[in-house]
This record gives sequence, C-alpha cells and structure tokens, in this order.
Amino acid sequence: MDSVGDGSKWDVKITFIEQDAPRGIAHAIGIAEDFVNGDDFVVHLGDNIFREGMKKHLEYFKESGAHACLVLAESVTPEKFGIAIVNKDGEIMEVEEKPMEPKSNLVITGLYLFKPSIFPFINFAAEAHVDRSIIEAGVFVKTDVIGTYTLLISDLINTRRSLSLCL
Repeated sequence: MDSVGDGSKWDVKITFIEQDAPRGIAHAIGIAEDFVNGDDFVVHLGDNIFREGMKKHLEYFKESGAHACLVLAESVTPEKFGIAIVNKDGEIMEVEEKPMEPKSNLVITGLYLFKPSIFPFINFAAEAHVDRSIIEAGVFVKTDVIGTYTLLISDLINTRRSLSLCL
C-alpha cells in the first residue's frame, strides 16, 4: 500500500479495504460490499500482470449481460491453477482448484468482473471460492479468454519476466 498510496500520482483514486486476517477472496469481496455501493466492480489479484490491460475485458463484460465474468487463459500446466470448464456459449459451468487431472486447459487468471447482484450468492466463509459459490448458485457467469501473455508473478520462475514487463 505504501508504494501505491492513494493513486494520486497516476491521477486515479485508490482505496484499500483490508481484511483482519487472510480469509480468502470471497471474504474480501464481501467486506467491500458497502464500498461498491451498487456499482459494477473489478477484482484484480495482485500477483498477475495483463499485458493488454483491462479495457477489452470491461467492454466485453458490459456487453455480455452476465452477472460475473472471469478472465481465463490457456495454459500448458493447468494443474497448477484453478481451472474453468466452459460451454460453447462461453458460460462457465464448473471450476476446480488445482485438479490432478484437469478437464480443461483454461485457467482462472485472477481478473474478475462483477455486478453487485452477486453479493447474495457468495459464500463468505473462510476458504470459500467466489467463483464456485456463484456458479453453484446458478448465477450467469461468462468468460473472456485471453490469448496474450499472462504471468502469475508469485511463481518465482516468472518473477524476472514479470519485472521486465513493468519496465
């Protein structure tokens, strides 16, 4: 937070909402409900870099009519990630966390776009997965698959490549 501050050096406003303890993404989204104040919102996990930015994904989400959109990417090692099983219409039917035998090579990148209508369907318990909660509740969830380079920077092998993208 200290390195980013309030965002004023980039002419944006950044607000941090901190969890009292590590309780998972679903909990983090839950405690932000009042801040969201009925607006659509984006959750971007900090250990990912998206070379192409987010504009395309925001536009797709607005046009899709979905309550949620998870940005996915193809991977040659899907067993290392959460994966999504998608139907022919781009709707996410199921998600699995680091499966031994993945049913898909589409990995969840850590960029989520939501409408506030998802809040009642999220299981805010510790270790709950926001994507699994809303899919199991029958919420309309679409996907936007990216074909460009995405790195998980918490993976030490990718740290150097990740830093070079930022420079």
